[in-house]
Amino acid sequence: MSEQRSCVRILGRGIALLTLAIAAAPNLHAHEFQLTVSPANLEMNEVSYAAITVTVTYLNGFNGTVNLSVGCPSALSCQLVRTTFTGSGQTTLNIWS
Repeated sequence: MSEQRSCVRILGRGIALLTLAIAAAPNLHAHEFQLTVSPANLEMNEVSYAAITVTVTYLNGFNGTVNLSVGCPSALSCQLVRTTFTGSGQTTLNIWS
């Protein structure tokens, strides 16, 4: 069992290249679900907002719960609108610089 991650790379004026890792609970197997983000790369200005679509796709008849979390560097503010999934679905990751 290993934690599944999907990353968003962010570049902006005055902000070093950052990577946000959206992670699912470590007790889940990689063959049970897929985690994707769109867009995977974006550029933010000093005062900016971005919305990232995070998609959780259940695989192989998996019917458990997926809990998401995001690690956000101090240069940004981040909010996952929905963090718990009991089936395939989408959420939005809001990012402010």
